[in-house]
Order: sequence, then C-alpha cells, then structure tokens
Amino acid sequence: KTDLEMELSHKDAEIRRLENQLAFAKFDTDLDGEVSSSEMEEGVENEFSTEISKDVAQTLMDDLDESRDGSIQQDEVDNETVIAKDIPNFFIGTPSTPGFKE
Repeated sequence: KTDLEMELSHKDAEIRRLENQLAFAKFDTDLDGEVSSSEMEEGVENEFSTEISKDVAQTLMDDLDESRDGSIQQDEVDNETVIAKDIPNFFIGTPSTPGFKE
C-alpha cells in the first residue's frame, strides 16, 4: 500500500471507532459504561423507530456480549460496526425474524 492508502485506512478505522463510541453512548442511557438488555431494546427502538421484543434484544446482547457478563462494554464493540450499522440488518424489514414487532 502507498502512504496515502495507509493513511486513509487509518482514518477509516478511526472514523469507525468514533461512530461506535457515539452509538454506544446513545444506547448507554444511564451512563454506567455498559449497555444492558433493556437499554439495548430501548436504544434499538429509539434509534431505528421500530419496536423489538425482549427476545430479539437478548439475542443482540448474546451476539455482542463477548465477556458473557450480561452487559455490553465499549471495548466489546470497539472493533465492530455492529451497533452503528449492523443492527438494522439484524431485524429491520424482516418481519419473519422471531420477535419482530410491526
């Protein structure tokens, strides 16, 4: 890679990290540094203007909670684009997904 390509790649990674921090902050409504299942459910509903069931929220939690402590910490999503971009693909527009509410 050229120097310019390396710099752009680095800047893209930084943008993804900042997007994740912003998305995490939107979901962490009690500001305790963790996203709980109820915060996940509320955050998805607020951010994407759709309702999801507790089961779908828990499935998202299970997928993201690498430490298996029942909540999501910032470091568990730092290298992901899950909260910022992948959640809509998980359920929006797919009423056949278990727990999807219209």
